Amino acid sequence: MADAVSLALRPRVRRGDFAGENPSRGPAKTGYVFNRIELRHRLCRDVPASAHEVPGEAPSGTVHQDEAVAGAAACRMTGLGYAPGSVAWHDMAAAAGRAHDTLALAA
Repeated sequence: MADAVSLALRPRVRRGDFAGENPSRGPAKTGYVFNRIELRHRLCRDVPASAHEVPGEAPSGTVHQDEAVAGAAACRMTGLGYAPGSVAWHDMAAAAGRAHDTLALAA
């Protein structure tokens, strides 16, 4: 969730001190996605927006808060099977696509 904890953890994300290293490949490449964005809450709007202010720190995406996620889990269904029009599923697909493209460029 994009909240005060997200804001507090950004320096650790920048340093990458939570990610392991593979000596044969060097430091791990990391990215992040803000999850459960609820645009009615100011902090949820401000935290992702502030990430764009730091050069080289743009997140891979944001996933909006959507009750369809909990509904799909409760029904033991895939998200797309439960609510194909869900904003959250489309957000996740977009973030996964950006991560895929980034990894493909690095290879």
